[in-house]
Amino acid sequence: MAHHPAGDAKLRGDYAVTHPHAQPDETGNTPGEMYSPLTSLSNEPQFATVRRGHKVMVGHNGWLERPGGVDKKPDPPKKAGFFDTLKRVAKEVVDAADMKSPRRSKDSDRGRRASARMRISLNPREQSLLYCELEFLLTSALDGYINSQFNAGRLDADKYKKVVDAWHQKGRPKVVGFRYDLETQLDLVFLHVHEFRFYGNRAGVPAAISGILEAMRVNARALRVRTFCQPDSAMAKQLLDSQSLLNLLGSAEQRQIQLAEVVQFFKIVLEREHTLHNVEEERGLHGSPTAKTLPHVSESHDGAPATTRGR
Repeated sequence: MAHHPAGDAKLRGDYAVTHPHAQPDETGNTPGEMYSPLTSLSNEPQFATVRRGHKVMVGHNGWLERPGGVDKKPDPPKKAGFFDTLKRVAKEVVDAADMKSPRRSKDSDRGRRASARMRISLNPREQSLLYCELEFLLTSALDGYINSQFNAGRLDADKYKKVVDAWHQKGRPKVVGFRYDLETQLDLVFLHVHEFRFYGNRAGVPAAISGILEAMRVNARALRVRTFCQPDSAMAKQLLDSQSLLNLLGSAEQRQIQLAEVVQFFKIVLEREHTLHNVEEERGLHGSPTAKTLPHVSESHDGAPATTRGR
């Protein structure tokens, strides 16, 4: 049974810390949340040289679906958007590393395809930047979403207490609002599949909602390990799942744009590595098909991120 916030005024106060200075804007973001280091990093010379014109993030021919119901028309033709773009990227990730040779055997062909699926284009520094932004974006979106469901009286006090008690049993500190780690936030939403309100095409299908949440819980566990050596195909799937989650939560357009900036960074690095591979192929520098290209974003001796053009 869901409890109305007026009747459970102490619901969050017993377990969480309220933030006295946060002033969210109309998109649900506080001013600091809209900053992303990936935006300026994507304009670095070694990244900018492989960009092919301006990318439309949201709207006509854009990467992301427009979350609101703007310009609704009966059964409009489906345009290629964020999902189709990333699916194409995921396929290109495999094809780009699969250097075809007419003389290779079937066993060699299978081995090449397997190694292509494990290709890693982003070096550890680049992956740390991407995952930092992605995790922050998702936890912020979930924090705002759970808060909105709480204000609407849909948060079950008993289910919430179960999650918070488990959190404290692990020796973890109190949090601001609902800013738990990604996996705990998803666990809380998963417990409220039948209480919370969801959005998008899958809103009325509990099995589809559970599927998206379960896929994101798997991703959250992968992000928690932080090896920073995820293959391109795994990263592409995680970005696709993240878009599905934002749609399910009814996230504001600003959140969609922030996710598009993360995808833009990912795509730029893939294009950079593809370009370098073509250059090396033309020069006859054929290395191992599984070899990782040298990093273009490195870490300086003092631990600060530094960008380099050298190989």
